Amino acid sequence: MAVQSSDHLPDKLTAGTTQTPRRPGVTPRILLLCIPLIVVNNYWVMQTETIRYAGFPTTISLYYNVVFILLTMVFVNRVVSRLAPRWSLSHGELAVAYTILCLASSTCGHDAIQVLTPILTHPFRFADDANQWMSQFGEYLPRWAMMSDPTSLKNLYEGGSTLYAEGNWSTWTRPVAAWVAFITALYLVTLCINSLFRRRWVESERLTYPIIQLPLEMTRPGSRIFWNKYMWLAFALALTLDVLNGLKMFYPSVPGIPVKVASIPQFNIGAQVVDRPWNAIQNLGSVYVSFYPFAIGLGLLLPTELAFSCWFWYFFWRAEMVVVSAFGWTSIAGFPFVNEQTFAGYLALGGFAVWTSRGYLRQVLRSAVRLKGDPDGSREALPHAASLVLGLAGFAFLVGFSMRAGATLWYAVSFFVIHFGLGFAVTRIRAEMGLPAHDLHHAGPGQILYRVLGGFIIPKPSQTVGQIYYWFNRAYRSYASPHQAEGFKLAERTGTSVRALFPVMALAVALGSLASFWAILHLGYQDGFAAKVAEPKVSLIFGREPYDELVAHLNAPERPSLPAVWAMVVGFVTVFGLMHLKTRVLWWPFHPVGFAVSASWAMQHLWCPLFLAWGAKWTLTRYGGHSAFRQAVPFAFGLILGDLIGGSFWTIYGIAKHVATYSIWV
Repeated sequence: MAVQSSDHLPDKLTAGTTQTPRRPGVTPRILLLCIPLIVVNNYWVMQTETIRYAGFPTTISLYYNVVFILLTMVFVNRVVSRLAPRWSLSHGELAVAYTILCLASSTCGHDAIQVLTPILTHPFRFADDANQWMSQFGEYLPRWAMMSDPTSLKNLYEGGSTLYAEGNWSTWTRPVAAWVAFITALYLVTLCINSLFRRRWVESERLTYPIIQLPLEMTRPGSRIFWNKYMWLAFALALTLDVLNGLKMFYPSVPGIPVKVASIPQFNIGAQVVDRPWNAIQNLGSVYVSFYPFAIGLGLLLPTELAFSCWFWYFFWRAEMVVVSAFGWTSIAGFPFVNEQTFAGYLALGGFAVWTSRGYLRQVLRSAVRLKGDPDGSREALPHAASLVLGLAGFAFLVGFSMRAGATLWYAVSFFVIHFGLGFAVTRIRAEMGLPAHDLHHAGPGQILYRVLGGFIIPKPSQTVGQIYYWFNRAYRSYASPHQAEGFKLAERTGTSVRALFPVMALAVALGSLASFWAILHLGYQDGFAAKVAEPKVSLIFGREPYDELVAHLNAPERPSLPAVWAMVVGFVTVFGLMHLKTRVLWWPFHPVGFAVSASWAMQHLWCPLFLAWGAKWTLTRYGGHSAFRQAVPFAFGLILGDLIGGSFWTIYGIAKHVATYSIWV
């Protein structure tokens, strides 16, 4: 049973009816078109987030680089449809292209290969007598999966070289092959999980998948979104803000209109509070006042109670920190264990989704185990038995990879069970609620297992492997699984065969991984991770973070933290209780998703836009009813689209001109 809202997206945007296109969505020509687009797209993302360190399109739920490419394809397609209709792309083909580019972007995202590549090289470049890294954990590093050639490393970090020199590219063939296989297996498991839950979420619960509503409306035949005056009004408003703020960076006399803390330091109201105990509100990060148009637009598409709960729980956590400081409850390190509580909250959300689907899952298991024919099996991405077998095979590959790298069997199994549990929860939250961002920083399996079990129980080689895996557990912002689930929803809405889409999504991850490695290594050897890359030198930070933490754990191993375990129990029970209340008390205002996501890094920047969106939506529905909200949806689309297009323009301009430009996000 899903937790739905009476004021979610209008029926005309969420109806589950399908329209079969004249041509299928998965075609050879759309696949051939997407191959060069993947390369260009991933180069763009890597330039933006790693080299220029600005914009960060993959740290929000709706990747603005993909929206920009999709909008370009839509307008070009409209011209082609008039001049040569048979060559125009169908609705399904455009949706497939969007899905492919989202998955490819996830592989090069801010929590993916951007972090992996420095991790594979950093200890071999910066180990010395001072930090004694090699003497502490060097023997546990899986050299077959890393790059340690000193000459190639020197060229990578100092720049002024090229990837295509024999001594450079040849050192990467083995680790790149290993990690492309790992990434493909990782997201093959999530793809199988999404395949098993597809019918339940898409057809039975009819979840709304708010993040894809704008791309769906942009590409829908007969859509009037580009003829709606409210959409263009909001589009012009958001784009004007971006243009003025961007021009102000080059011409200070231009009247900019600040929307974020980087523009006006006073927007960081947390920094203005200096007296104890009130200054404890900064223990979870500062309190930023911001007005991101895209976030306000996405907030308008959220259920009212979720938008309310996000900012309510955001201040709840900070009030908790103030109380702890006021009463001096600081003798227990980490108290009140906010990360642990929210981590357990994510697991509770995923667990509740599984619990309410138990009847459906029993049918799936019976069908798979007995190999009993499903009357609707032809409409599934894979037969249930195939999904289970393929998913288990991918899981076994990941465990085997980990054991070869040095981890014990029990650690590897525990690690990936926790990881996929978190990934499932993130995917479910996106499918039902469509939050503007989700991150869950520093609460991945490696950190949680260490806090629960301590440093004496976990073997040192296993701890080392856990830290190498830091790259896909540092945060869950550019996680690919939600985009896979949204791809299945797009297929349902466009009449595309989900069985044909399944291998395409798996291929998109593999090709995206190759393109991501190419982009970061091409730029790294050209500009240098420690030379010309924009400050802060993010590759140095990403490479150092996991090993600094590993050294701390090896030098001073901690015992299991019982208070942290109790905090997880509290978080799990609280969210499960909130879910239970939400399904039975319609007026209950505190949404459990808000509890889990509101202590995150992203919410520091999003609480204010969500507060504004909540206030506007509450007013509309209170005094104008559902019809007023329906009229506001195009306005929300315009805010999102105008801001994302403005952000795309400035990143492209900055790359072309080699200058720093305005960033629409953080």
